[in-house]
Amino acid sequence: MIVCRGLVLERVFEYTLCMDPDLLSEPAATALEAAVDGVRTALGHLIKVVEDGALTDLGAPGLVGFLAEFEQVRNTMPVIDRAAIAYGIEQGVRGS
Repeated sequence: MIVCRGLVLERVFEYTLCMDPDLLSEPAATALEAAVDGVRTALGHLIKVVEDGALTDLGAPGLVGFLAEFEQVRNTMPVIDRAAIAYGIEQGVRGS
């Protein structure tokens, strides 16, 4: 950044960086990483919506429906746990 008589100039581009994605050292996100990121993002959004008071708009029947749907989502998580633990055991990962 350069400051001259109240005027601030900043670099917009870093010309020393590689623009060719095939030459970057970090690999692209795998489908698994993208899926986990999607779940993390969706859960963060759900938490924000709930914290912002979305449950108050439901009424009793709507709340019961929300709780039932959310329970179904929570109940699917052990499928991932079991698969990851089984693979860890298969690979000889300690503590699996």
